[in-house]
Amino acid sequence: MKRHNVIICTLGSIAILAVSCNSDILLDTNSEDQELHTYTLYLDTDVPCFESGHERETRASGSNWEDGDVIFISFSNNGSTSVKKATYRSNLGAFQMIGYLSPISDASCSVYYFRDGNVSDEASTVSMDQYTAIFVDTDAKYTSYNYHITLNAAFKPYTWRLCFKGDKGTKVNILPSFDIIYNTRANIIDGTFTTRNGFVYLSINSDGYTPYIYGQFSETINEIQIEVDGIVYTRKFDSTKLTKGESGYFTIPNSSDPHGWTKTDATTGTINGHGYVDLGLPSGTLWAYCNIGAFYAEDYGGYYAWGETEEKDYYDWSTYTHCDGSSSSFHYIGDNIAGTEYDVAHVKWGDSWQIPTINQIKELIKNCTAIWMTQNGVDGTLVTGP
Repeated sequence: MKRHNVIICTLGSIAILAVSCNSDILLDTNSEDQELHTYTLYLDTDVPCFESGHERETRASGSNWEDGDVIFISFSNNGSTSVKKATYRSNLGAFQMIGYLSPISDASCSVYYFRDGNVSDEASTVSMDQYTAIFVDTDAKYTSYNYHITLNAAFKPYTWRLCFKGDKGTKVNILPSFDIIYNTRANIIDGTFTTRNGFVYLSINSDGYTPYIYGQFSETINEIQIEVDGIVYTRKFDSTKLTKGESGYFTIPNSSDPHGWTKTDATTGTINGHGYVDLGLPSGTLWAYCNIGAFYAEDYGGYYAWGETEEKDYYDWSTYTHCDGSSSSFHYIGDNIAGTEYDVAHVKWGDSWQIPTINQIKELIKNCTAIWMTQNGVDGTLVTGP
């Protein structure tokens, strides 16, 4: 059985979009002598959605907001910016916002709404994943009076929306591409989005479709590579096929009908749900696309002591599993632990994976070229096989 190894490779891309707000409004100055108030905010718009393409929709256009829905509002004044979060309360039929706004009419602001995915917010920064729908209005208007806010916003999708159609249970893996990027972080203060590219693992649900993914293209010539049943397929299409606000799906290929896809002699695929790269080495050894605990090539992943398979808060001889509290009491577990119970890749990712042996590392150095580089703000080595 071939063994597959883990190497640190730092590859990725960033696309940044700047948005702006008018700077002629009064807002929370965060001064300690100002009293915080709970505002009732009436949003003069329906729940946003994608208007074209695939007929399935989580919530149809024109439906009511749901209890707990959150929007972020960015107010600017004289070069400073204040971000407020408003939460929809179904019993009020309106949003609630805590803060302070001076009475004002028809002032400008930017409004953000994030739906689905693993959305979490910390102050003015929102983290998300490939399943997060993003809706933005950078030219919204509001009026503040007597702790009531009327907000007029025309939310527009920030990305396209795409899913795949096929037989229930079929796994569809989207392979990393510099053409397709996904939003992972939003800075509400300056309106910038951080993006990355990487594997996306999907499975077709009982209704015959995968979950939606949301993203954007970095190039005008668009291409998607997917892996289905161990075979890699490529599909190219016009750049207008997926633009902001567009919604659609692709039928995945099968043995009887390629559905517009072309088989690819690709060197990338997945094993046990983890991506690998075939560098063309004499031994046939395959190397992992990213580290244990990472999702993207430039992620650091987990941090493990030699021979340990779990992370911990503190790394010292006193916490090391294979000793009795000091370096002098080290328990020898061998120089080659690849494929054993001490191998974190073998334990975490399954029997097909292991950490590299010294001979496999020597083979990598002998047969490949390596360039030290910085990608996506992270230093690492780009390894190119023969």
